[in-house]
Amino acid sequence: MSLTIQHRKEAVSRAHVRAVAARTGANISIPEHDYGTDVIFSEVTARADGERVRYVEHTFVAAQLKCSHDVDLQGGNVRYDLEAKTYNDLTMLTTMPRILILVHVPENEAEWVDFGDEAMVLKRSSYWFSLRGMTETTNSASVRISIPTAQRFVPAALQGMFDRIKAGGVP
Repeated sequence: MSLTIQHRKEAVSRAHVRAVAARTGANISIPEHDYGTDVIFSEVTARADGERVRYVEHTFVAAQLKCSHDVDLQGGNVRYDLEAKTYNDLTMLTTMPRILILVHVPENEAEWVDFGDEAMVLKRSSYWFSLRGMTETTNSASVRISIPTAQRFVPAALQGMFDRIKAGGVP
């Protein structure tokens, strides 16, 4: 017996974000209970403490992960139907900035990851979006969101979020 398709999507989306965190040099943690946050990224900085180097986590970004092949790529945007409950959860103002990360995978599950002798390739892209401060929806099922394709979730994007937060902004 294998994992459900939802659990396999969750696993591949975590692989995407773990790869970005590793390349950025960020720590990643998984909350014990899921209340709308799937992962928390923390920036890690090395600082001298006498003759020793200490590492400190100091800037945090929480994320809700979604994984789908069912997206609409048009006009420089990724359009995706997000569950209304998730949409409303992500519009809430929280002390820790939260983003949505949408991992776009091929429709055929066998193509999600390509295993070769020289590389292991996670197929397609992941995109990030902040709904912070947006108005809650009264929709009962879903809300179509539009994420600019320029907002790919890559190491430079995660580092940029950390930098904006440290400067007093939001992701």
